[in-house]
Amino acid sequence: MSSGRGITLTVPASFSTSSAHFQIKKIDDSAALASTSVPIGRASVGTYTYELHAVTDTFEVIEQFEEPITLTLAYGADDVEGIVETSLRIYRWNESAWTALSDCSVNTNAKTVTCSTDHFSTFGLFGEEEDVPEASTSSSSKRTGTSVTARVRNLVSIGKPEAAEQLKSQWPTLFPDVTSTSTTLSIRDLELRMEGEDVRMLQTLLIEQAKGLEAQELGRVGATGYFGPYTQKALSEYQRLSGILPAAGYFGPITRTQMTSVGIGWW
Repeated sequence: MSSGRGITLTVPASFSTSSAHFQIKKIDDSAALASTSVPIGRASVGTYTYELHAVTDTFEVIEQFEEPITLTLAYGADDVEGIVETSLRIYRWNESAWTALSDCSVNTNAKTVTCSTDHFSTFGLFGEEEDVPEASTSSSSKRTGTSVTARVRNLVSIGKPEAAEQLKSQWPTLFPDVTSTSTTLSIRDLELRMEGEDVRMLQTLLIEQAKGLEAQELGRVGATGYFGPYTQKALSEYQRLSGILPAAGYFGPITRTQMTSVGIGWW
């Protein structure tokens, strides 16, 4: 855990397998949610997605615990803007769906969520979004804006980019890169950690071109609309194989011109 945020395990003193080793791995949220989506009616909170494993000294995986282990996730105030804080729950991915853990409690003062589990898997933090009141598009409320942004992010993550663009077009002051219609996009330069329909279109092009192994990896994750490490690596690979220098994984005028010259693009 760093900066007061992260995950903590509390193992009961009477834990039956005293030789167990616990492994915690923080995983890329965009990749995880691209393959699992989000629980119905919930929004992803922060970047708190972890894979947890328990193994014995002989490297045998412990599938189930006789006594529950307690998980505590510490989050920041900025993570829950636009989220009903008391609704926060830790969810476990059971290979087919997200399931809320039992006995969860939220400490809004300490900014922690504590739940128990008798299985290890992939875990994430989710909560209910606050209702977005009907208001004029000139509203600049930080709370409302964050909630709209979260809705757009979740629509993109579950493969509904058209719905995301329609919502964004209703809030032009929050999404100045989008025009009043959801089918017209401005031509932005794109880089790591950006989001939008133009990112999704770039990802689609990279996947379709299938220039190499990194493009195949991006194809496995899918066109999520979030410019993460998979997109950066696939773009850098495309640039390198197309003779574009520098091959830095940044989408700007040079790469746009090259793609136009070979007849690909969305602009």
